[in-house]
Amino acid sequence: MSREPEPSEKEIADVDAAIELLSDAFRIAYLQTCKTTTLSGEQIARLWKVVIARKLRVLHSALLAKDAAGAEVDLLERLYLDPDDRDIPNTRQIEGFLHCRECIAELKRRSEETRQPVSPGQYARLAVGWTPIGLQVWCERHDLNVIHIDFEGIQHMMRGD
Repeated sequence: MSREPEPSEKEIADVDAAIELLSDAFRIAYLQTCKTTTLSGEQIARLWKVVIARKLRVLHSALLAKDAAGAEVDLLERLYLDPDDRDIPNTRQIEGFLHCRECIAELKRRSEETRQPVSPGQYARLAVGWTPIGLQVWCERHDLNVIHIDFEGIQHMMRGD
């Protein structure tokens, strides 16, 4: 079993600098929270513990990210890359589809009864749109949430070129 190479001194320094910036931002945000809330010190500490745990989960996911070809994604490069420099294709890149569970169950029953298959894509009546926290896919046929993606305050660029 081969060992992964150790990070270079430059890589360690880059991550250290990024974490230092995050630490400063956390200190400022924590002090701001203390000034603007009626919560007790213990409640603020619990609040921050929850928020930091969520952010660490997001960071951990990002660190483990791989692109469509399976290559590792350079997290630091993604953090500092100007959004206009990012390669965001305007071609269909969908690799898996989202469907309402009720629509799929109906289609399964229907195809068993009629022996005339209908694709979930043809049957779907989905609404997709922005919400205060992110993006939601809603089944109009069954009035059900298919998925609601929480961007956790991270703003994402929209392109429609």
